[in-house]
Amino acid sequence: MSPPAAKKPKDANGASSEDEHPAVSLFREYLRIKTVQPDPDYAGSNAFLERQAARLGLPHRIVEMVPGKRSVAVTAATTTTTTIKGGQVRG
Repeated sequence: MSPPAAKKPKDANGASSEDEHPAVSLFREYLRIKTVQPDPDYAGSNAFLERQAARLGLPHRIVEMVPGKRSVAVTAATTTTTTIKGGQVRG
């Protein structure tokens, strides 16, 4: 008889990581990055965004509009056009 398999740790809500939707896992990963002032982890959040853009095959680049504060610009192309007329969005 083989030993019982190790159980996956559960979170505060009783869900294990294998039960969790991938979007929730990504959101949790992002929330672990310190993005609050006065000392945000720009490098960590930029690395996360670059990984996700690469995973989705989206073009991205690093921009530095303020010296020393780099940001990730991600381009998501669409096949539809949307216009705003009179405050209403129309596709």
